[in-house]
Amino acid sequence: TTYSNSESPCLVYDFGLLEQVLFEFKKQIPENFNYKFFYAIKANANEEILRYLSDRIDGVDVASLAELKIAKKFFNSEKNSINGP
Repeated sequence: TTYSNSESPCLVYDFGLLEQVLFEFKKQIPENFNYKFFYAIKANANEEILRYLSDRIDGVDVASLAELKIAKKFFNSEKNSINGP
């Protein structure tokens, strides 16, 4: 559907689907496998997604100071993987 009065595109996030994907992904990992689940902020730095993920994953991967500033809002520094310049 085209909306002629739209000023810009919008993104719609399905947090239910995200929850299902996280569950299915984790289900595939053997219980005795020691792993940490990190999200790359460069993939999507949307703060609502980061807030949602903050208690569902082990941490985030950042590659810039800007990403680190965003990460600190939702993840303590012990939960950050820092790479890049």
